[in-house]
Amino acid sequence: WIENLTGGRVLVVAGGIGQAPALPLVKKLVENKNQVIAILAPGKVKALFIEEELRQLGVTVEPVRSMRQNGMKRLEETIRGKIDLVVSAGPDEQHQAVIVAMQAANINIPMAATNNATMCCGEGICGSCEKEGKNGEKLKLCKVQSEVESVLGE
Repeated sequence: WIENLTGGRVLVVAGGIGQAPALPLVKKLVENKNQVIAILAPGKVKALFIEEELRQLGVTVEPVRSMRQNGMKRLEETIRGKIDLVVSAGPDEQHQAVIVAMQAANINIPMAATNNATMCCGEGICGSCEKEGKNGEKLKLCKVQSEVESVLGE
């Protein structure tokens, strides 16, 4: 979705250290002429370290003190507008909260999420990134792209 969406509206939710992988994703989205809205929370790193760079890219940035306390409410308000894609960059708990918020708002649009697997070899050989999907299949998360819901816990 990130590489193929052009001329769309994208909501990026990035918390804490999840801001780091959000930046190159946003750059690609902007390069493809997408309008990007970013909800940023400082998380455990206690800083919004990509805010200024996002603003320079023309992104509408909405800082919140806490994703848990303020961010999900802001997300629910924003996705009720016309949004073509939601990107969640942060911990798995955030990804799950975004899915729940989308379901509560009865919004069925694509969602991309950062991969939070522990990786050692990066080749799928050592098994440190292996996770069982909801259907029981073994997923090598360093190599495979999958539906977010298929790898998150229930």
